[in-house]
Amino acid sequence: DIILVGFVALYAPVKTTVSEAGGIGQVLKFDAFNPTLFIGLGILSTAMACQHSAFIVSGSLENKTSSRWGTVTFYSIAVATALGAVMGTFGYLGFLENTEGDVLNNFTSDSLESNAARALLAITMFFTYPMEL
Repeated sequence: DIILVGFVALYAPVKTTVSEAGGIGQVLKFDAFNPTLFIGLGILSTAMACQHSAFIVSGSLENKTSSRWGTVTFYSIAVATALGAVMGTFGYLGFLENTEGDVLNNFTSDSLESNAARALLAITMFFTYPMEL
């Protein structure tokens, strides 16, 4: 997942898109407080609350105390939040109002880099399912 975030941050055409829109000031002026901004928060909060792998991680701790569990969950959520913020920011600034729900769909299908990112996403999804068993 970190590689996917890096891909979006490196290959999203942020500089071109933002300059064509009149600069970052114009983008923020017209898009910062869009009424649809908070639609995704419900999805994000549900995704954070429904992590079935939490039981697997909790069971794998060597010294199972509530303070260790608190530390693990704090850092896990902090890293996930940071990665989500980077992915969302670069994904949106790269494509503005044309941003797809799956930001990888905004990249061309004939690019080696974007197809490698799609393959990495598929591999991540493939290996996530057995963890749930």
